[in-house]
Order: sequence, then structure tokens, then C-alpha cells
Amino acid sequence: MNPEDIKAVFGMQPEAAVAYLRQKGVAVSWDWQDMLDDAHATAFTVAKTAGMDWQRHI
Repeated sequence: MNPEDIKAVFGMQPEAAVAYLRQKGVAVSWDWQDMLDDAHATAFTVAKTAGMDWQRHI
């Protein structure tokens, strides 16, 4: 979502905001756990890579 979409939903009635976001292709849920599996499948974290870069330059 871009900042304009976020600004647009503020001030809207909840039903209108949900309809607007769905029209933009944003998944909307009232329960965060509904979105958990999708978010977990598409996001990841890489940890402790800074040390690897430093060791390569020695």
C-alpha cells in the first residue's frame, strides 16, 4: 500500500474503508491469525549476515 491509500481510508466509515482496500487488491481480515500463514509464507528474515561480510574483507 502506498501513503495515498493509507491517507484515503482515514476518515472513511469502516465499511467504506474495507471496500476501498479490497478494490485495491488488499487482503482485509478482522483476525490477524487469518493472515498469518500467508505472511509467513512470503516474508523471511536473514540474521547474522553482517559478520559474514566483515570476515570476507580480512
